[in-house]
Amino acid sequence: MKKVKSSGRKLLVMLSVIVGIIAVFIAVVCVSLSDKDNEIKIFDKDLKLVATIKENGDIGYAEGYNKHFDEYISVVVDEITTHYSETAGVKYEQANKKFFRYAKEVYTNLDADVLLQIVESYLSSDVADKANFASVVTDVNGRILGLYGKGSEEQAYCLYKTYAGSAIKPLSVYAPAIESGRVHWSSAIKDEPFKTVTYSDGRSGPWPTNANDKYTYENMLLVDALKKSINTVAVKLLSDYSIKKSMSFLESNFSIDLEYEKSLVSQYGEEEVLGNIALGYLYKGVSALDMAGFYQIFANGGMYTKPYAVISVKGEKGISYETEPVTKRVLSAETSKIMVEMLKSVLHDGGTAKDAYVDGLEVAGKSGTSDNYKDNWFVGCTPDYVCSVWHSNIDKRSNIADEIFGEIIGDLPTKESKFPLTMNVALVYYCKVTGLRKGNNCQRAETGYYYKANVPGLCNCGN
Repeated sequence: MKKVKSSGRKLLVMLSVIVGIIAVFIAVVCVSLSDKDNEIKIFDKDLKLVATIKENGDIGYAEGYNKHFDEYISVVVDEITTHYSETAGVKYEQANKKFFRYAKEVYTNLDADVLLQIVESYLSSDVADKANFASVVTDVNGRILGLYGKGSEEQAYCLYKTYAGSAIKPLSVYAPAIESGRVHWSSAIKDEPFKTVTYSDGRSGPWPTNANDKYTYENMLLVDALKKSINTVAVKLLSDYSIKKSMSFLESNFSIDLEYEKSLVSQYGEEEVLGNIALGYLYKGVSALDMAGFYQIFANGGMYTKPYAVISVKGEKGISYETEPVTKRVLSAETSKIMVEMLKSVLHDGGTAKDAYVDGLEVAGKSGTSDNYKDNWFVGCTPDYVCSVWHSNIDKRSNIADEIFGEIIGDLPTKESKFPLTMNVALVYYCKVTGLRKGNNCQRAETGYYYKANVPGLCNCGN
């Protein structure tokens, strides 16, 4: 065997070193390309680049965008991941990996101006850095234009589920009861305790209590009970209308999780969940995003589309996912019109949310609080937008969600000036004492909205 010459050995060594360097270079390039491939671009409604995101959570913002957009992007990722999980029948974590592996571009309904208006209104309020906060703005067809959450923990506060308080009443009590024809704008219901209960401290007392801890023991007209958020009337109306029908309305139309409430009904009877359904103490709770979605039925004539941030997702081979919104009728146009007019009264004298009023703009909505002001809400709508505002406790007697709502909505551009009209609703003078149609001798009368087929009889007070 011939010996390899020294020059030959040197050549082999040099080749080995070169091959090693090339291998390292290829590995570095591959890693670099792999990292780049894992970047997903997020675009707003105007096709402007907002940010790039990576599976490890890193977000790189384009010029003009910043961390205020974190929660919107979190909702985008959650929406897509949930879609992949449900359609592919895989766990959420697996679906999340699929999204980051195959998606390249995501197109959204984000309106940066709307989102920044939410942020500005929050930062200028007494809630800023004192309480947890969430707000969502959609258009009246479910497109999520902007949202923002801030709090003491690392979580998406717009998806945080909690008690809705009285903000649930229009959905769980008033709308379905009016839709059924059992009551109308000025139906009279007595403001008195529904029953006596034993509280956790062992004492017995009347239930439910009103916010001022008082009862009038007099008939109250439906529109006034909603305007003043009278708990006794909501509970009595729900009991009379049907708790099970209300639960079916919430579950079938909005997919609200009521499994716990249904188990209580099966064990103890319907009265056991009166507070849950009528007063907004649902065991699984609702989020700011949920509530913004639900209230669109009062703004658009009774239709519901589950809120969505994502328009489409594009992968290497083109569109891999495109949102196909499913819209369904939840209320008749007539009930929607009656409800939105009732909810407008909440913002006027004697109502619970005067600070949500915006001069020159049609605004309707409802406030809500839970015990000890743990949860504070205002959810409302205009002909263009639906907006939910929630914050946790600042002190034991403060709900300023309506004030923040007014700041947000008041500075957004408007297109539509009026809520949808309907031919089958009549504007009628009614007696403020009896709730019946105004007679010749009625001393106090106002106008209300009624189904043409359900106008109350003529009042004969004073005769």
